[in-house]
Amino acid sequence: MSVWQAKSAGDLNEISGVIHDAWFDIDDVAYDQAAGSLCIAFAQDWKQLPEAQARGDAPAAQLVRRTWRYTEEHVPFARGDLRIEHVVAVRTDEAMGDAGMLLGVSYDQSARRLIVEGVSGSLMASIKRLGVTAELHADQVAVYVRRRRGLLGGISDVPLWAPWPR
Repeated sequence: MSVWQAKSAGDLNEISGVIHDAWFDIDDVAYDQAAGSLCIAFAQDWKQLPEAQARGDAPAAQLVRRTWRYTEEHVPFARGDLRIEHVVAVRTDEAMGDAGMLLGVSYDQSARRLIVEGVSGSLMASIKRLGVTAELHADQVAVYVRRRRGLLGGISDVPLWAPWPR
């Protein structure tokens, strides 16, 4: 397991790099009001796990079909969790989960608001103080993604949600 922690706004850039382009399911976002914590389960490409790449234990993509126009593979994505501590309240854009992809995390210190940005909207958490952790589990597949690579270099990814842990 790889862990990144942010106790200051400057540390959030590294966490944003970890979760950038990660798939998530809005229904798997868990807010525990009593504990003051928010957890966003996500699935990230193994390229974000340099130690798994170095050891060679990242699961391989499975070739599905090859045509003269494109190559299609099922690519396994690692399970990840974005944990936010010291949460007072949470607000979500209505369209947050429509695209199902995370972009990054930012912090508005004057308003004490942490913003988790998604492709189609944001999730805002009012917090007492900054405490954010991102974890990637190299030994767990969260979801497979159908990846098509076109003849001219275009790539499209579509998650196949069946293996998502509930």
